[in-house]
Parts: sequence; structure tokens; C-alpha cells
Amino acid sequence: MKLIIGEVVGRFIRIVEDWGGTVKDIAGDGLLVLFGAPVIHEDDAERAVRAGLQIVQEARRG
Repeated sequence: MKLIIGEVVGRFIRIVEDWGGTVKDIAGDGLLVLFGAPVIHEDDAERAVRAGLQIVQEARRG
């Protein structure tokens, strides 16, 4: 189970980083993600939403 969750969390982290976010903390199967720190983008709010939507799609794929 740990290997499966680790792989999925890794895919989520890549999505966040692709959208310019930063993973601050990982707790089990949860992530604390920041957009706008340390690098600020004018559209950080939109990037966060798009990353979240992509994570949901990725989770549905399995």
C-alpha cells in the first residue's frame, strides 16, 4: 500500500510543480501546496485551480 500511495503522491507532486506550485509538506496521502511562494505569478490562483483539476483527473485514472 505504501508503494502505491507513494507513486500516486509522486504523480500529484509532478502536476503541482508543472503548474508552478511548491509542495511544502507531505502527510500520508495529503499534500500542503503553495502557489505564489517562493515564485510569484500573476495567475497563481488559476494555476492552483488547474493543478487541482488535473490532480482529480489523475486520481480517477488510478
